[in-house]
Amino acid sequence: MGSSKDTALIIGASSGIGAAYADRLAARGFDLFLVARRRDRLDRAGEMLRKAHGVGVETLFADLSRDDVEFVVNNAGLGALVKAVTQHGAPAARYGPLEPVAGRGISNPPR
Repeated sequence: MGSSKDTALIIGASSGIGAAYADRLAARGFDLFLVARRRDRLDRAGEMLRKAHGVGVETLFADLSRDDVEFVVNNAGLGALVKAVTQHGAPAARYGPLEPVAGRGISNPPR
């Protein structure tokens, strides 16, 4: 996207709660990086958000529900995010609570 805007990564962005977050964040001016398993819906959602809100949107088709995906690490680099937020003077609360989203097998990761 290459802009100086804030960017949000949304997994499951083609429908439901993910689509609602994408729309609300785009309305607030966030560029978006959208991930979903339904390519047709993902492409439509990306195009609609670009047109409706004038934000940058990148899409990535990925089916994280496949049997060969054992678990997803969804908080890599979180420390850098918190550091960046506090260094630039923006209160972390601006971004809302940062909560990990657990997936299949995450409670017992492989050793």
